[in-house]
Amino acid sequence: MLLIDKYLSNYLFKEIHSIEINASADVIYSLMREVDFERSIVFRMLFRLRGMPKGMNSIQGFIDNGLVELEQLQNRELVLGVIASPVRGGIKKYPPQDFISFKEQGYAKGVTNYLLIPIDRNKTRFITETRFVCYGAMAKTLLILYWVLIRPFSGIVRNVMLKQIKRQVENQL
Repeated sequence: MLLIDKYLSNYLFKEIHSIEINASADVIYSLMREVDFERSIVFRMLFRLRGMPKGMNSIQGFIDNGLVELEQLQNRELVLGVIASPVRGGIKKYPPQDFISFKEQGYAKGVTNYLLIPIDRNKTRFITETRFVCYGAMAKTLLILYWVLIRPFSGIVRNVMLKQIKRQVENQL
């Protein structure tokens, strides 16, 4: 069982992207939080259009700007979560231990994992999966509308992130 399954096994949406990186899982894991996604003009442009904070340029930047680190399995998987209200707007602050049980109407929960699967000693499949669930009809409707609009750009951003991780990790070897 993956850690992401522990935090959100039933969901409305999911998106998965992956890439092979010519490095071991432990090397990738040690570097992945600090890879600067803003080295990509596409990432900078799309994040600015969405009005994302400037500091959200790395996995660590996501954590520093509101996503919560739910759990990690060293050199294997990192899971981040967010609780937000599509109805009221804004992100809800919460301790990680309350994430699983949270089911308040008008809110959505999202999780993202970064999963490393060794292929051989110096090659790893890096996978990122994002899942969302909603509580309440209005939250669900608003998230569906949001997802229809953002889904294509979200896929582009995730692929750019993976390519930046690959490029920056492989360049450090």
